[in-house]
Amino acid sequence: MAMERLTTGIPGLDDIMGGGIPPGFNLLLVGAPGTGKTIMGLQYLCGGAKKGEIGMYITLDSRADQVIEQGKQFDWDLERLMAEGKIRMLEIPLNKQKRVDIFRMIEDKAKEWGVKRIVFDSLSSFLFNINQFIINLPKIDDMSTMPEDLKKYIGEDPVTKQMIPETLQKDMPDPKFYSGGEANLEKRIVYLALKELVKVGTTNFIITSQNTSSSNENPITTDGVSEFVSDGVLHLHAVEGEDAFNTLNILKLRLTKVNRGIYNFDISEKGISIKN
Repeated sequence: MAMERLTTGIPGLDDIMGGGIPPGFNLLLVGAPGTGKTIMGLQYLCGGAKKGEIGMYITLDSRADQVIEQGKQFDWDLERLMAEGKIRMLEIPLNKQKRVDIFRMIEDKAKEWGVKRIVFDSLSSFLFNINQFIINLPKIDDMSTMPEDLKKYIGEDPVTKQMIPETLQKDMPDPKFYSGGEANLEKRIVYLALKELVKVGTTNFIITSQNTSSSNENPITTDGVSEFVSDGVLHLHAVEGEDAFNTLNILKLRLTKVNRGIYNFDISEKGISIKN
């Protein structure tokens, strides 16, 4: 029996990823600024809205009205879809006077609005503003299942090396919360953040920045962890010059026989379309 999949609403993309995305997956969109990540995210939500699946765009990088304005470049009628409640905008407040329990907020809104698809914009901005958020840290035993391939970026023993020092642990409530400053836990926080998004029960596009020094030896993302934890990774790239063009490469997609290769894509008034 064929696995159920969500169509992306992006012409040509489903064809090279086995018919779409398995429900509940985190799909990472990686690329430099201007490569089409936000456009692809909005188009994914619009594609879901056409099928009656409510989508939520979570923005930390820019104001919700800026995202809406960008959507006006395309024939998606984004404002109508928002007025009908088929697409929701969640602008995460960044207030130095009050930290935000970000994943509780996302989960609560997803349940309230009946959300099936999420675009999280962006993981890199989340890390840059990490001190603005309350992050629920599981007990030490809960980290024993961390994938082996993460250890070279986090440390040979991530369970002990990346924990909050015992001197601080004894003074903190259980469950413990990360609010910045206790220790250098950013890589572990990425791991936890993606696991929290999975718990929401939605199918997610997660936008993040590319590591400018990425190579076969270096991680492709700036955080160096998300590409291992995510269920799939799409790498978007813009080639500059007189004959400028855009490319997409599926670096991985679990439970899927992927058509490997680098694919050109166009961005027109109808959005993104992949050239197969």
